[in-house]
Amino acid sequence: MERFTFTEKKTVDRVGGKVYVYFDEQESVETVPHKDEVTGEETQDSYPIFSYQRTEVEAEEAVTKAVIVNAIVRSRYSQDEAEAIFRHKLAGDESSEFSDFNDFAEAAKTRALEILGETV
Repeated sequence: MERFTFTEKKTVDRVGGKVYVYFDEQESVETVPHKDEVTGEETQDSYPIFSYQRTEVEAEEAVTKAVIVNAIVRSRYSQDEAEAIFRHKLAGDESSEFSDFNDFAEAAKTRALEILGETV
């Protein structure tokens, strides 16, 4: 999945008829070399950068916790895939498939609360 990089933290963007929700934050440092025009001295500046995965929500929908969580989960798992994971779990499958799905859904819930805390 494509990642989007910014020089500041992101939660949501409203563009036209869409609301873009950013999740899976990864922070790193970018170093930019440059030459001083007066002295000719070469230096480097370091800046924090933040990269995210992004999903979208129709702007007409109220941006609630449930809408954000569903959009994030659907960015990785289709409804059919989610149902298959649950069927396998109910049938006694002990693979990490359900655990991975559940961890991702819990992270989506946490991110939704962060987003709503910053935008409400």
